[in-house]
Amino acid sequence: MKDEPYQYTTGPTTDGNSRTTHQKRREPITQQQAYDYVHAELNGAPCTPEVCIPIFCKAVVDWTVRGHPVGPIGDDMMSFICSCGGSSPVGQPEPHTFDDMEIALTCHYATTGRARAKAQFQSEKVGEQNRIVPVFSKVYDSMSKLPNHYVAGQGLVCVFDNNNPFFDPTLEGHYFRFHKADGTSVLAASYAYFKGNTIVPILPTGLTGPLQLEASMSINGSVRSAIYPFPLA
Repeated sequence: MKDEPYQYTTGPTTDGNSRTTHQKRREPITQQQAYDYVHAELNGAPCTPEVCIPIFCKAVVDWTVRGHPVGPIGDDMMSFICSCGGSSPVGQPEPHTFDDMEIALTCHYATTGRARAKAQFQSEKVGEQNRIVPVFSKVYDSMSKLPNHYVAGQGLVCVFDNNNPFFDPTLEGHYFRFHKADGTSVLAASYAYFKGNTIVPILPTGLTGPLQLEASMSINGSVRSAIYPFPLA
């Protein structure tokens, strides 16, 4: 495996007061490349789970931290990417270390993996909230269709399970907000679509790193807000 640095570019954050980082992805690692690497590391030794799984996991870490996406792996089951972000005020040293760039490994369903998960998924209600809030059903990037994934400047499709939720960005208290790892947050730049149970906010440009999504709208005539339980990457 080559000793390659993690390549990135820098740019302004949405408020223009700080600088952040953006990954420059290298060529993806294919399934066949992953198989070939594991075979080479085994060097003729038996491929037991105790041996093969650690080899593969270490390889995913090593590839992604060098900027290579991995996959889809396992006959289109899942893929892995390493994201970055972080920020520093203009005029101060820019993020450049593992921690201040907020390097994070993310795994996504590929097509077959998502279908497999969906086919065997079962839910069990174990309680009920007294206060009715927006209930997220699906959140995915409008271009790639990857769940829990976003691209700055593009749409994020949000589908809700509530009966007759109402959203109008011109009304007070109706918004979609994105909370960043540094504790700050930004509102959606605009809304490409909002009707019924589906709302498509447009993320501001310049966003990087993991985000927490907050939605606020009218449920049964009252303005309610909720946090999406999964981070966006």
